[in-house]
Amino acid sequence: MIQNITSYLIFGLILLISCNSNPSTTEEKGITETQEELSEDENIRLAMLLKSSPQTYIDVQYNDLIEYAIEKQWPVQASPSGLLYWVEKEGRAVQWTDTSTFQAHYTGNLLDDKVFDSSFSRNRASTFRLDEVIPAWQEAVRWIGEGGVIKILATSNHGYGNRSISDDIKPYTPLIFDLEVIKVE
Repeated sequence: MIQNITSYLIFGLILLISCNSNPSTTEEKGITETQEELSEDENIRLAMLLKSSPQTYIDVQYNDLIEYAIEKQWPVQASPSGLLYWVEKEGRAVQWTDTSTFQAHYTGNLLDDKVFDSSFSRNRASTFRLDEVIPAWQEAVRWIGEGGVIKILATSNHGYGNRSISDDIKPYTPLIFDLEVIKVE
């Protein structure tokens, strides 16, 4: 019974947040984009993704990322592995292999919206090999092709896990990415 009450409280909180939020405007890519408020059905669908009784730190991170998406009004989906994503623009179909090399523009930020890296700010796309990027990117880029744009919300098991990468990315840090695949070689 307590679990049901907790679920209803979380759901109510999410509805309250979504009803009080305005459409968001971002200029991360040098383009102003406005996201309309999500419908009530979409907010309910997102709330249903929440784990009502988180058992692990990954479950807690997952819930934190869903709450972040609700706050930002992003209609994310969950993959079978638990990766949260939103394909903003589908690109041209590509045959990906584990050793595919691709050029991409990206912005990576933390749950507090602090940007830890951005190719956009350097005005230069970066080149990556698919088998050398974090698991979140390995999974997500396959859903889009050249010209595709995706938002990725990754728990630490889809990111850097228990490794400390920088002062910003400590062990077990969830990550959020805006990723645009420019070219696949």
